[in-house]
Amino acid sequence: MSAFAAAPPFSAPLWLKTGHLQTAYTGLFWTPPPLPALMRCDIPVDADNQNQVRCLLNRSHDRPAAVLVILVHGLEGHAEVPYMLSTARKLLSQGLDVLRMNLRGCGQTQHLSRTSYHAGLSGDVRAVAEYAAAQLGYEQIVLAGYSLGGHQVLKLATEWTSPPAWLKGLCAVSPPLDLAHTSHNLLRLENRGYERYFFRLMLASYRARRRLWPEVTPLEPLARVHSLLDFDQYITGPQFGYRDAQDYYTQNSVGPHLGKITLPVQIILAQDDPIVPFSSHQAVMGQAAPSVRWLLSREGGHVAFVNSPLAAKQDRDAMWSENRLLDFVAGVCEAA
Repeated sequence: MSAFAAAPPFSAPLWLKTGHLQTAYTGLFWTPPPLPALMRCDIPVDADNQNQVRCLLNRSHDRPAAVLVILVHGLEGHAEVPYMLSTARKLLSQGLDVLRMNLRGCGQTQHLSRTSYHAGLSGDVRAVAEYAAAQLGYEQIVLAGYSLGGHQVLKLATEWTSPPAWLKGLCAVSPPLDLAHTSHNLLRLENRGYERYFFRLMLASYRARRRLWPEVTPLEPLARVHSLLDFDQYITGPQFGYRDAQDYYTQNSVGPHLGKITLPVQIILAQDDPIVPFSSHQAVMGQAAPSVRWLLSREGGHVAFVNSPLAAKQDRDAMWSENRLLDFVAGVCEAA
């Protein structure tokens, strides 16, 4: 069976022809319309006995829909970032319900979590999914993660060897598969702008958490932290019991474990993604389970995929990865 799935064509417009332009545009300048305020509620979910995550439930009707899609954002994002809002709007327009998950401490929720998130905390996603099934009553659920959130979703798929019947499939957009490779890729000169951007956000988040949880956010490591790699070396790794950054990366990277997946999985990736190296996906494609399918495009950047007007005419609209998520949900769920 082929590891690659078919889809309508993607061709970046001339003004967004490189991965850097696609990534910068959607990350910094693109503002989708807001979601309707009706039929929304905030839901706190216990990740464990010391940490809560805040989720935002949007319903397409005044009663639960047949299908719920849970969206998980990326590094230093939150439930209200543009790609989460735009995707949620499209899903709602198709009669699907959406639960947008904030990772630990994200979206102004530092007070709810004693610790921060990291790429391997798949248990938090599992807690949210189980809550949606048991407490909200959804019988068909699809998980969709972006970048680091996509890694968490994929890691959960490798761990859930006997998944519940209500979990129909998982989609990951621009996910890292090799955390060490991705971290070092961000240190390359042409990618330092992204590294600096995320690094400053992570430092600000750490300092904000320190005001609330000083006993678990010591100041001493900050004197040695000058990059994202340093942050994982001296803060993320030790905080979660790993020896260092490399130990954290090795124990959590999902790439070597894709062969354990039993659920339908769709991975969407652009070969010109400046943050996640395409070579890290190539290295593990042959080891993945038959249920794992890649949707690859030459262009598209990182969590971007803005299509050209001509190619968009063969699709629902210009937002290519959103449309592929819709196709995936329709393919794995009844009455979607």
